[in-house]
Amino acid sequence: MITANTPLGVVATEYSGATRILRSHGLDFCCGGNTTIGEACGENTDKLLSELQGLEKFEGDDDWKSRADSEIIDHIIKNYHAKHREDLPELIRLARRVEQVHGYHPECPAGLADVLEKLEEDLLSHMAKEEQVLFPAILENADKDWMSHPIKAMLHEHDEAGKDVELMDQLTNNFTLPEGACNTWRASYMNTHTFIQELMEHISLENNILFPRALGE
Repeated sequence: MITANTPLGVVATEYSGATRILRSHGLDFCCGGNTTIGEACGENTDKLLSELQGLEKFEGDDDWKSRADSEIIDHIIKNYHAKHREDLPELIRLARRVEQVHGYHPECPAGLADVLEKLEEDLLSHMAKEEQVLFPAILENADKDWMSHPIKAMLHEHDEAGKDVELMDQLTNNFTLPEGACNTWRASYMNTHTFIQELMEHISLENNILFPRALGE
């Protein structure tokens, strides 16, 4: 049962459909996964709890806590790493086009393309380090004291990605389209919003399940 004392990370990783609701409230369920609903929402706690009522716990293929490290890592690489690498160039192109054509518009998300370019550069490096160093170490059951150092570095980089997400939310007014927005602007916001949702699910899976397990927590 979800209560005000339930951590956001638990809600995100144990209940189907929860990440969409948490994201709609602007809540950080990946890097801020240890924060409880009550701590995150304050006076709006009851409103969120009412929206979360009726969600079903993950079972079977969606229950990542019951899956082997190898399955989780394979899922992350195939469904998040590969997709981020594929999606980001197009997201940058769309954002850059919107800025070039609609720079005069008061709601134009000036700077969005630059943030996406920075995030792409950071993520490419981050994902390579995970695939080449950290993930093999986890699969080989490397010494937990040794693994604490690369995991700490990855968590810090997750925090930096979270700051980029916050900035994108600010630049786009939480991805609110202006009246009469063109198809390119619509595609930019829709696809970037989807990317952010997937990025947060990706980070949450690592922060709240894979990394704690690797450290024996």
